Amino acid sequence: MASSRRAMLQLNIAVALFGLAGLLGKVTAASALMIVMGRTVFGTAAFAALFGIGLLPRPNVPLKSLIKLVWPGLLLAIHWATFFQSIRTSSVAIALLSYSSFPAFVTLVEPIIFREPRRRIDAVTALLVVIGLAVLTPNLDPHDAATVGVAWGVLSGITFAAVILLNRRFASELPPVTIAAGQNLFAALAMVTLLPLYYEPLQIHDWLLLVVLGVVFTALAHFLFIQSLMNMRVQLASIVSALESIYGGIFAWLLLGEAPTLRTWCGGALILAAVIIGASAHPNQVSEPL
Repeated sequence: MASSRRAMLQLNIAVALFGLAGLLGKVTAASALMIVMGRTVFGTAAFAALFGIGLLPRPNVPLKSLIKLVWPGLLLAIHWATFFQSIRTSSVAIALLSYSSFPAFVTLVEPIIFREPRRRIDAVTALLVVIGLAVLTPNLDPHDAATVGVAWGVLSGITFAAVILLNRRFASELPPVTIAAGQNLFAALAMVTLLPLYYEPLQIHDWLLLVVLGVVFTALAHFLFIQSLMNMRVQLASIVSALESIYGGIFAWLLLGEAPTLRTWCGGALILAAVIIGASAHPNQVSEPL
């Protein structure tokens, strides 16, 4: 019982940290690409430290298996770039809720890739997500900040769905911690390689925010999330993970004054309902929050 309570506490802290990550993207002056560079580089360094001091088991996998994480790592970088661009364009709540549409894209593509039968409940959840996004989008004006934010958020959801589908292929040969750390590593390498194309000088406090984003809101959050799964049912973890946008939206409201509109509440409720229904219908699958 004590281990279950500890796991639930670890999971909620991890999900809250993932949700809070968006706030740092809002308060820093760094561009979306600089934010992703900082998050991946400092996150990878923190993962290395966790491996070094023994809090995480050191990866013991063949190099050819590790190399398979290159593509999901690149997609993860794109996912985070589009997510933070959504935040910079609109609000934390809109970015988190529109990104939360990713289960619908997984539902549409997964049966094709893995040759699995489609289920009616999956069509229902996908429809709920589509309606929720339609409610969340105020209009089709490409100059409207909320509309552009939703578009970036949906693109973030699509790329995260691709990461999830790729990870499912590797889940049988790589432990979750190796997947999380490896993806961060390859995302960091990609961002550092392309750094001359988007580099911009930052103030010291912006660099400190990026360090906190990588160490606390990425590596530590993943560590707590993975630890919680050792003493918790996957289905419950999936449902709790849906609270990421709730945590992020509430903290953005309290700390940044971003009060969600009625459209945001209604659209978000439909999307979150779809996520929770989908998690209940697939008890053996779990997707790490971003």
